[in-house]
Amino acid sequence: RSSTESSTGLISEDLGHLFDADCVKTIRSLVERQRRSRMPREDRICSDVNRNAPDIRPFRKIHGELNLPSTNRDEKSQVWNCTVASSNPGVYLLEVEQKYGTEPESCLLQVAYLLSRIPEGAPPKATAAALGDALQENLPAYDRVMVYRFREDNTGEVIHESIRPGFETSSSYLNLRFPAADIPPAARELLKLNGVRFIADTSDPGIPVILDERVSTPLDLSMSAFRAASACHLGYLRNMGVKASLVVAIVVDGQLWGLCACHSYTRTVHPSCEERFMAHMAATITASLVSHSQREDISTTALSMSNTLDTLNGYRRVNDFLSAEHQTLTNILGVDTIVLCERSRVVNVYGNEDICLTLEECKDLLGADSSGTALMFREVNNKGVAFFSVRSFLLAFLRGNVATQVRWAGKPDPPLHDEEAMHPRASFELYIQAARESFKAWSPETVKLLGTVRRRISSFMYGETLPADLEEAFAHMSHELRTPFHGVLGALEILENEHGTISAEEKVDMIRSALRCSESMMSTLDEIVNIAKDQNRKVAQDCFAASNPILVTMAALKPFAATESVDLVSDIPHAAGGREVVGDVRRIRAVIQNLVNNAVKFTPCGGKVHVSLVAFDSLQKATDWWTSERERFNANVWMVNPSERSDDEGEAAAAAAAGFTPLQQTATTWYAYCVKDSGVGLLPDDLPHVGDAYTQIFEGASRSYSGTGLGLHISKGHVSSMSGGIGVASTASGEAEQGKSSGTLFAVFLPLCGTTALSLELTPGTGIASGNNADTLQKAHIAARKLVFLAVDDHPVNLKLIERKIGMFFKRTGGDMKVDVEVRTAADGLLALDALVDVQNITECDDAVLVGVFLDFHMPNLDGIECTKRIRKLENEKGWSRIFICGCSADPTQQTSDAFQAAGGSDVIYKPWNSGQIEGMCTTMLITAFESSRKGSAAGKAS
Repeated sequence: RSSTESSTGLISEDLGHLFDADCVKTIRSLVERQRRSRMPREDRICSDVNRNAPDIRPFRKIHGELNLPSTNRDEKSQVWNCTVASSNPGVYLLEVEQKYGTEPESCLLQVAYLLSRIPEGAPPKATAAALGDALQENLPAYDRVMVYRFREDNTGEVIHESIRPGFETSSSYLNLRFPAADIPPAARELLKLNGVRFIADTSDPGIPVILDERVSTPLDLSMSAFRAASACHLGYLRNMGVKASLVVAIVVDGQLWGLCACHSYTRTVHPSCEERFMAHMAATITASLVSHSQREDISTTALSMSNTLDTLNGYRRVNDFLSAEHQTLTNILGVDTIVLCERSRVVNVYGNEDICLTLEECKDLLGADSSGTALMFREVNNKGVAFFSVRSFLLAFLRGNVATQVRWAGKPDPPLHDEEAMHPRASFELYIQAARESFKAWSPETVKLLGTVRRRISSFMYGETLPADLEEAFAHMSHELRTPFHGVLGALEILENEHGTISAEEKVDMIRSALRCSESMMSTLDEIVNIAKDQNRKVAQDCFAASNPILVTMAALKPFAATESVDLVSDIPHAAGGREVVGDVRRIRAVIQNLVNNAVKFTPCGGKVHVSLVAFDSLQKATDWWTSERERFNANVWMVNPSERSDDEGEAAAAAAAGFTPLQQTATTWYAYCVKDSGVGLLPDDLPHVGDAYTQIFEGASRSYSGTGLGLHISKGHVSSMSGGIGVASTASGEAEQGKSSGTLFAVFLPLCGTTALSLELTPGTGIASGNNADTLQKAHIAARKLVFLAVDDHPVNLKLIERKIGMFFKRTGGDMKVDVEVRTAADGLLALDALVDVQNITECDDAVLVGVFLDFHMPNLDGIECTKRIRKLENEKGWSRIFICGCSADPTQQTSDAFQAAGGSDVIYKPWNSGQIEGMCTTMLITAFESSRKGSAAGKAS
């Protein structure tokens, strides 16, 4: 039926009004197949491949044949092609067109002939060109066939052109560029979906689509072969002189790689269903060949890159590798130059030295790569730069700008728009764009190769062969850890295997031996951690008694000195030691403890180590005192010289930049922490090397004293960061002259400012440095009260240790008092919260007090930091007194400590605990708890 009125009358009618029963049956069968193809598949190809896999796609179109009555009286019927395609949900498109003489077998033969034209192993361009030639031969109705290749910027270029024999034309589009707007994204998507699109007559205005008035949703014609082209595109083709066109998409790995455009300039052409199917099949196979070729090229390039990077391990430094292999790398990556910037100081250029980076540009790129873990891209002065950083190194790959001329098919102006429609450009004459300079864009394949380079070189540089002195240093550290660890294991093995045969005295001796070995391991680990901690050079501002570092050191090292039969004494004048000062007490303690520990180790049995404190009201008086003291020894040296710091503005600015506070810069009081021993002394030639990193004065296998050689180096850094100085004077054993002292004197000079307004601040891990614990307990009036502690740790051994240490502490320090102590335990943060609520309920009913909480950081279910936050929240909600929470962690990093403090933590002690740490923390908790209780009682009476 040809009229619109008669067509409208067919809407909503059954198919039987148009087709006979056999045709309706065929159509329904095709629709059912299309519908079922979109349903989930439950069958399996084999045991390992499920048909539900994403690569199993539904049919886009299903083809069949219909026998319709013939318009020729001599023929009973004619065979027509029938296509069913999906449209809106539940709607299918039925397209019927007359079948021409080509049989399926002939179509397949044409495809086979077409494929035979493609050279084996041909590159993608040659493969696509062969497709264009074959289409021109098999579709002679078209005058010109062009192979169009999309570029990275979505513009297209004609890479091959085939003209029908006998067709005369003076124009050619070969090697001309077309702007991206000529084939907009919607048109590209249609090409990907259908594979083939055709326009039989560019002057045909098309026919309207008639829909039921009740249908409000536009009909989706994306999969329709007869879908009309946009008016703009039809005008575009007419401007080119095209009467009919056929476009075949080349879709490679899901992306529109290119297309074959067949144009007729002399007549209209309606390609048959068989011809379109043949072209689509040929293009699909061509796309597979292009994909295979591209993947083969990528694999070959990746293998070449892998082989090149495999040679990395044969070089000592990455510089050596780049010097030898930069030509191969630049060829594979398509770059002009490789730049390696070392520590923002030295720029090494490999390749084209005319295309490089300045030192300032390298610094800017290093600053841009704050993460140090990503491959980044920049444009720097018209150069393309791909770069990454490893530690303090920058590695950059450069592409220089290249002057290019672009040959356009017409001036690439954007299409014109008005209020009604978009209008195509009219000219396709050759237009040469002026030369422009730009670098070649980074392709996805090159980006992947650069990612491989980044990973391999980063791994190499992090594991780069260490210099010989560092190799020896790490060998030292390994030895210093393994040797005492062997001692611990040996002692425990003897105790386990011979516990029934050795005496109690021998058992105690084994235990003490294991403890000494453990302390040695802890000392080595502490030194390594301190180096890492102090990289930021931040100086804390703590309020403490000037004598505190010496008192803490004496308490910690007295037992060690006694086991070594060394007399350890101190001399602290009240005028100096009683002063309250401001400084970094952790660093000062670390320095004094290291010096005293060394002094005890290098002093023979029966010797003496003397620790003293002297105060001076000016730096000049301090240096005068040192000048006098050092004369009593054979040799002396400054490890860090405070007098080298000037008072001019530039030096003050430098000091401030180094982290020194104004208090330290303007200090008027200098303190000298002195450690003098009667030990073996140091040779004059060795003194300049005291404090060098990874260096020990006593070297060799026969040395009598263990150590990593890090302690004095760390101390030197501490003192320098506090704007102080260290003087060393020594007389080697057996070389003392008449009137000279033997042994070694270390004097640490520090500018410490006093303060008149101090609040009591308890130092982590030390508790109360003076006073009698029994008196403290008496003053707290604890005899009549039950003391409750809460210990939280996921390791049962740690819980047992805390429980035993708390019990022993109160048994030892309680004197004649009978102290009721209970230690409650929990294995994670959630259980700790439940236990805390139970304890608080007890304290409200009974005469009991919650003294404090020992809390591990890393636990399952709820970690210590989050648990601390919730405890503080509970205190605020329920009105409980603030309890003392002591963090117990094996993680010594400042970041973790800061996070705990921010969550509301009170103090931190690090595992394994030193002798007295738990006990000192118990005292601190008691004072805090009873002070809080006293204030609460006073507030209650006042109200």
